[in-house]
Amino acid sequence: MSEYISVCPKCLQNILCDTAYTGKRVACPVCMQEIIMPAPTGHASPAGSAQVRPSLSQSGPAPATATNGSKGKFPVLAIVGVAAVLTIVASVLAFGIGKRQPAPVAAAVPPAAATPPVVASSSVPDADPDPSPTAPPAAAPAKTSGASVESPAPAAPVIPTFSPGRYKIVNRLTGLCLDVTTNISSKGSNVLKAVLSLDNGEQVWDIRACGTNQYSLLSPMGPSLELPVSKQNGAQLELARWVHVPREVWTLVPTPDGYFQIACAASGGRVAEALGGTDGRQIVVQDAARQGSLNQQWSFQVP
Repeated sequence: MSEYISVCPKCLQNILCDTAYTGKRVACPVCMQEIIMPAPTGHASPAGSAQVRPSLSQSGPAPATATNGSKGKFPVLAIVGVAAVLTIVASVLAFGIGKRQPAPVAAAVPPAAATPPVVASSSVPDADPDPSPTAPPAAAPAKTSGASVESPAPAAPVIPTFSPGRYKIVNRLTGLCLDVTTNISSKGSNVLKAVLSLDNGEQVWDIRACGTNQYSLLSPMGPSLELPVSKQNGAQLELARWVHVPREVWTLVPTPDGYFQIACAASGGRVAEALGGTDGRQIVVQDAARQGSLNQQWSFQVP
């Protein structure tokens, strides 16, 4: 196919057209008017002419181009028309893109940010209107049968207190009462000795205070319990008239389990102790070193 130059009858601009579209309806590429391309007149197409494709008419495509002679001479109306077409195309594209964009999603507000309503009441104090359930406290793990079980702490020892008065003095080991017996001395005189005997209701001693935690022990017969003059360890305790000497002063030392030890102020810490007698009938009470044994512990019982 060859090209030729023709003149648009509408805008009188030179256009370059292919011979294949001769006699067909085409759109002028300059004024966009529909024209019928005339037959070529034998003019050759100028060298270097730029081809411009026209718009299509209803009867089919009929491309045509403007020659170099029309270059730079487009009317303002053509430029405005092209700009309008580009604006319409851009608007359509923007509208289509906008429709495809998803709608914005509102950010969810966490429930913790909401402020609980305040309930006013004249009789009920303020309370949480929507209290959360509280989990029960975790139970302590059960101990297995093989695990060691802690024993309860031992109870604090009960320290006995003492008040002067009339008491029966009972030995813890034997359960017998402190009593008095009469012995004949080597010189033929009667000597009162401390012994233990069964309770007959008469072994009541008068305990009198004679200082801070110091007492005199007066027997039912009247004389006072005393350490012998020899003050020897193991000497049997005697009774004599009260003259307020250290051999007749006794200190009551409490034990953790409610008993007392009877210590003489002149013995250097020794205490009264029950010891089996040689006659096989009575148990004598002697002065002996403190050991904490049961035969050195005594209870004071109200008759």
